[in-house]
Amino acid sequence: MKVEYIIHSEPTGGYSVEFPYMPGCATDAETIEEAHHNAREVAEGWIECQLEHHPDVPLFEYAPWDWECDAGQRFEMDVAIRAPVVSPSPALAL
Repeated sequence: MKVEYIIHSEPTGGYSVEFPYMPGCATDAETIEEAHHNAREVAEGWIECQLEHHPDVPLFEYAPWDWECDAGQRFEMDVAIRAPVVSPSPALAL
């Protein structure tokens, strides 16, 4: 699954990372390399949490903000999704 994110250089130093299609998902870092690493970790955690706690809500069904207004570098990464284990319904058991 492709995940899009934006890395901003902070005026006081370091970097912040935002995910336009993942509300509440953000992180920060001291270096650009650490920003990419943290982005992967926080994105995987956000996706796993959504699948576990809101399995009926489609992932990424959110309107992103206007990217043209954001100053920052845009990136895309592949994220592996581990689907939660769902027990079959007792009504379906034969």
